[in-house]
Amino acid sequence: MTNYVALYRAYRPNSFNDLVGQDHIKTTIMNAIKLEKVAHAYLLSGLRGTGKTTVAKIIGKDVNCLTPLNNGEPCQKCANCSDINNNKFADILEFDAASNNVVEEIRQIRDQVHLAPVTGKYKVCTLSMN
Repeated sequence: MTNYVALYRAYRPNSFNDLVGQDHIKTTIMNAIKLEKVAHAYLLSGLRGTGKTTVAKIIGKDVNCLTPLNNGEPCQKCANCSDINNNKFADILEFDAASNNVVEEIRQIRDQVHLAPVTGKYKVCTLSMN
C-alpha cells in the first residue's frame, strides 16, 4: 500500500524563502524575528489556501530553531526543526476552531498557553477557522 500525501502537505514551504508571494508579511515577520521583537500574537486572515497556516508553521519553526542560518531562516536540521517538520514539537499547538468541540478546545488552549514552553524558546498556538 502506498502512502498518500496531499499536495498541499508535500509541497508546503518550510521557510520564508520558499514562500511565494506574501512579501509584505514575510518582510515584516522576518524583521521582527531578526530584531528579536516578536509580537505576542499575529492575526493572519484571508481566503482558504492563501498560506495562513503555512506562515504560522514557518513562524513557529523560525522562532524555535536552535541554529538559525545567517539570513534568519531555520536550519531545518536541528532537533527542534526536525520535530516541527514531523509534527512532534511540544511547543507548537494547533487547534481547529471550526470543529464541533469548540468549547473543549478553548479549554485546552486556556490550560496550555499559560505554561512556559517545554523545549523551545516560544510556544506557538495556531487556531484554524477553515
